[in-house]
Amino acid sequence: MPNILGFSGDAPIQAAKNGLPDLAGGAERKIRTKDGGHGSRNFPPQPTRMTGCAGQRFPLGGHMVEVSTFRLYLLRATYLLLVVALGADIWPLLLHATHGVEHMRGVVWSLLAAVSLLAVVGVRYPLRMLPLLLFELVWKSIWVLAIGLPLWSANQLTPATRDTWNACLMGLVIFPAVIPWRYVLTHFITQPGDRWRTRPKSATTAAAPRPTRASAS
Repeated sequence: MPNILGFSGDAPIQAAKNGLPDLAGGAERKIRTKDGGHGSRNFPPQPTRMTGCAGQRFPLGGHMVEVSTFRLYLLRATYLLLVVALGADIWPLLLHATHGVEHMRGVVWSLLAAVSLLAVVGVRYPLRMLPLLLFELVWKSIWVLAIGLPLWSANQLTPATRDTWNACLMGLVIFPAVIPWRYVLTHFITQPGDRWRTRPKSATTAAAPRPTRASAS
């Protein structure tokens, strides 16, 4: 039965019959020895990155994560929304800021301006910039739970806090629906993290398999 990649389970065997290298299990190549004879060398298997249909991603390793093209366009639209919304609200404030701007207000303006600039990068790399959307989701959730919800329950929302309340609630609806959570789980939670120590040279040399040379025929 064909698997989801479109190949049957005996694909390596069929590839060998057709004279093609088996990328999953290594490849055997004929070489010329120093004495003029012929031999063969078995090369170790190399990790490959495969791409299936449009929008599918097959990362290196044992995990396969599929992100559809439609989801990628949703992500790009979300980044573009951040660029337009924050650019229209925050950048005019920064460009016309005076020396009397309150300290934390200036910090918030600068932070949101940085988000709008990074969102431009997200339009081109929607998956690599997912931490930006996670940041937006986290800080909006914190504000709603810690500040907005108590004010709303006490009926003390001012016009300014009400605008923030509505914007945060909109973000709590959009971001969870757009973010590919399976991709986030695979790449940011279950995937091994970067190393903490310098890798010894001996260990690096020992870990790399060397090709074996068969005797000359």
